[in-house]
Amino acid sequence: MANSTDSKVVAVPLEGDELNGTNPYKDLIPSRIHCNVLLQVRDSPITGAGRAVFALQDVKIGEVIFRIPNPLVAVPDFEDGLRICDNCFACEEQGGVMTVPNAGIKFSSCKECRTVLYCDETCQREAWKHHHKFECGFRKVFAKAPSLRARISGLTQRLAFMRANNKISNDEWAEIRTLFRGKITEDLGSRLERVEGSMNSKAAMFASFAKDTGKIELSEVEIRQLGIAMANYAWTAHVPTFGIDQGCTLECQLPAQIATGWFFDPFPALVNHSCQPSAFYFCNGKEMVAVALEDIQTGGEVTYCYNYEPVQDYESRRSLLSNGFGFDCTCKLCQKGDLSPQGELSNRVQFFIGDGPLAIDVAEIEVIEELIEDMKTAGFNLKSGHMYQLQKCAARAYITTKSFRRFLKAYLTMFTIAFNLQPPGSPYRFFGSRWALAIMNPFLQATRPGAGAEYWGSARLNSPETMSLVTLLDQIWLQLLEVHVDDLSSAYGEDAPIVEVARLNLETKQKTRVAGDGAHGGIPPGDSSIKDKNMIVVNVNKLLEWAGLPARSREEILGNYSGEI
Repeated sequence: MANSTDSKVVAVPLEGDELNGTNPYKDLIPSRIHCNVLLQVRDSPITGAGRAVFALQDVKIGEVIFRIPNPLVAVPDFEDGLRICDNCFACEEQGGVMTVPNAGIKFSSCKECRTVLYCDETCQREAWKHHHKFECGFRKVFAKAPSLRARISGLTQRLAFMRANNKISNDEWAEIRTLFRGKITEDLGSRLERVEGSMNSKAAMFASFAKDTGKIELSEVEIRQLGIAMANYAWTAHVPTFGIDQGCTLECQLPAQIATGWFFDPFPALVNHSCQPSAFYFCNGKEMVAVALEDIQTGGEVTYCYNYEPVQDYESRRSLLSNGFGFDCTCKLCQKGDLSPQGELSNRVQFFIGDGPLAIDVAEIEVIEELIEDMKTAGFNLKSGHMYQLQKCAARAYITTKSFRRFLKAYLTMFTIAFNLQPPGSPYRFFGSRWALAIMNPFLQATRPGAGAEYWGSARLNSPETMSLVTLLDQIWLQLLEVHVDDLSSAYGEDAPIVEVARLNLETKQKTRVAGDGAHGGIPPGDSSIKDKNMIVVNVNKLLEWAGLPARSREEILGNYSGEI
């Protein structure tokens, strides 16, 4: 793995760099950035995008581009029942979803401020030296002010106190200052409006406390600018979870992830947006890992998609980028223009997917079905984000009327569209087995006692057609779990916490299903032979054929499995 002491990590000076007159990456990329390929920082060809990150060698799809084991600052999110270590980001969620394999973690809070948690004494000592001793007193005073611990305020406060106590070096501070917009003046204009709450009053509070407890004095203006930088450039810590036992959510979240908090580092802030990105990122704890979504040729720019929703239409995604990030996207996809329904057809679609009712009335089911057929006639089929949203409305309507098989077909269609809309290296395609598991799981959950069977009604579930589908799904369930563990290992690395969690989950499922789960009897675990995996492909395509959907290739269903056919 390369870092700034290796010859393969390079950067070049910018031409006309006007951000404080410096480019901190003109000689070397900082050692905290572990580059796996040759990278270069220079001007982006995208108008107004400033600097960007480029590959100086060919990068293969699925290859790690760079890692940041320890971003400059990271703040956990303690909302929504999460228990997260303030040092390593080990996470436990109520309901059993874990990002670490050790289910026996005993979290304890700081005895002084009671606002942060630690998974063990080692993490508590490390966090104390790194940042917490500078902020503990402040957090103790404002323990009942959760707004000060939210994303922007939490990152700004922690980073300011670290800088005031020399935990952010002069070189690192120079990197951060290049993200400040314009000159450091009192006239920040509308930029302040994008910072949550009142950054004016918070900046004064942070500056006063930092002055009293630190060695370096920060002005209120600098801290306000720092808050604006956090608003523009902080990242959500998306940590992969096993996440296939959570029932039906009517959402296409593949691979399953959980947001454990936020982190900031000025280097990934240089990576620009594209609606058809060349890379994506995930987190192991608080470590950020950037992975190629497609083959990147020498000289190609590394880009992310700032929008996490995978099926947004033209107007929706451009509105989010404009309102949330302050720019109009000019990527190749956006240059194609608005390819969504127009005129009266657009009005009908927007009634359901725009500001229309969330709860679908039974009388509207025929209206939705007619609209879906009209969309097909107009050429919008399995590659349309609008069709995805309409199928989602239909699935919700079928739940209302307890039409289980129609619901399942709509649900399968949703995932087919989501799959089709992704680039070849997208996580949605990268995990073929995860996709197959996801389309089966709500059906299996709904046939289990206490997990939906009572809602749908035994008469509907016990019909010959439904029972044959249940049998078909049961035949391949465990085999796909085994393949999924292989996929996770390929994507995140053999030593990633999620891989161990997946293996433990698989072992539990094997023991449960072999013994019989009280619903459909015991199912022996499948072997990992090529023949067995080919049978998975056959059975999944039987399911898709039943739903009237196109067959999928072996690679699409089994993901990155590389065995011979």
